Amino acid sequence: MTRLFGLGKKENTGNIKIEKDVPFPLGICTFPYPFDNMEIGDSFVVPDETKASVMAAVTRYQKKCNWEKKFITRKDLNGRRVWRVI
Repeated sequence: MTRLFGLGKKENTGNIKIEKDVPFPLGICTFPYPFDNMEIGDSFVVPDETKASVMAAVTRYQKKCNWEKKFITRKDLNGRRVWRVI
């Protein structure tokens, strides 16, 4: 049994299995959109229902993964278009 810090409760850790060689998650710079593969002037379209998702992904990508790349999004006849501009 292991005592949890500050809780005064005991937790049974006898059934926890230790695993080896489990791949580590890819992390915060993994996106369902092709930001890494885009050159200046390239664009892609997503359904308009995913507008908030793609706009949040653009912001996260620029802040956490590559602040030197810049993207813009605009409504398109086919949905929401994302362009790489810098």
